[in-house]
Amino acid sequence: MVEIQLKGAPAQIGLARGRQLKYAIQLASEHWGPGHTHQYSRKEAHAYGRRMARDMAQRCPQLMEEILATGKGAEMSEDDICAYAFRCWNALSDHPATLACYNFAAHDSKRGPVIAGVLEDSPPFYLLETVRPKSGHAFYGVTWAGMAWAGRCINEKGLAMGQASSFAGTRFAPGAHKFPFDLYARVFYAQRWAIQNAATVDEAIDIIRGFECASVIMLADRSGKVVILETCGKLHAVRAPDELGVLTGGVFLAPELIKALIDQGVAHDWECGVRANQRVSVHLRKAKGKTTMEWMAKYLQTEREDGGWCHDGMQSATIACPSTGEFWVSGYRPCACGFRKFRVKDL
Repeated sequence: MVEIQLKGAPAQIGLARGRQLKYAIQLASEHWGPGHTHQYSRKEAHAYGRRMARDMAQRCPQLMEEILATGKGAEMSEDDICAYAFRCWNALSDHPATLACYNFAAHDSKRGPVIAGVLEDSPPFYLLETVRPKSGHAFYGVTWAGMAWAGRCINEKGLAMGQASSFAGTRFAPGAHKFPFDLYARVFYAQRWAIQNAATVDEAIDIIRGFECASVIMLADRSGKVVILETCGKLHAVRAPDELGVLTGGVFLAPELIKALIDQGVAHDWECGVRANQRVSVHLRKAKGKTTMEWMAKYLQTEREDGGWCHDGMQSATIACPSTGEFWVSGYRPCACGFRKFRVKDL
């Protein structure tokens, strides 16, 4: 997996990112961005990007500054970088939302709680950023080329997080296959702002909730606390591990959240998510307390048809242990590329 180093104030971080990844960002934008699918016009994509940029400038001006600086470094217009940064192709294309990415946690008898998970997609140029901001905490974060995100991450305080796409909307309404995408587009920035500014699970949850976003996020900190935050706009629920330390999540599972959203339709394959939750939980419990980081790595490197996770849509996997500060990172198909090992003491 490609790794880049970034440091400084928001504009410095963005400009350096854009310059280092200019051609990858331009290629990714053309592949995913305005007009590529022929389901919307470039004008519509730019209008959507500007609207989301105005929203982000109010919620977190520092991140908006970083986004615009990234575009400047990549020699892209503000309209193009904003359409790309807020995923215009998802917001404007007529398609159903589907389950993607996953989180799970268990207890390593020697290390303590460990969280792991995968990022699933078609290849939008995933890479690892090592970020040392002028203000806040240094962190490792897996993201797409040109995105000011941290989809799977850990910071110098030992706070670790992993995101999985979950939505609510009107998928089941006659003729409707859309969902309120603004909530989802914001979650990546909420998580990034939390990993840069929070030291504990509770601090991170407060930051993420302030963005009014939609997703399922697993969090763990040095105190040993592990939770899953299920958030959708102003609604949220928190789930804790069972008596073995096992916790899994990719879709909304908290009863109170499902009850609140059921009239809108849960805009992903919820039954598929429930089956995944059951399958992964069984694997973790069968390990009977032997869920070490090494066990987690082997599980992630085992092919899906053999009971593991590795498959063609798996772009990255991470394993994090807050108590030791270990962060293991894999790129595309961990069964082929293995894991690189990082420590927060090196940040």
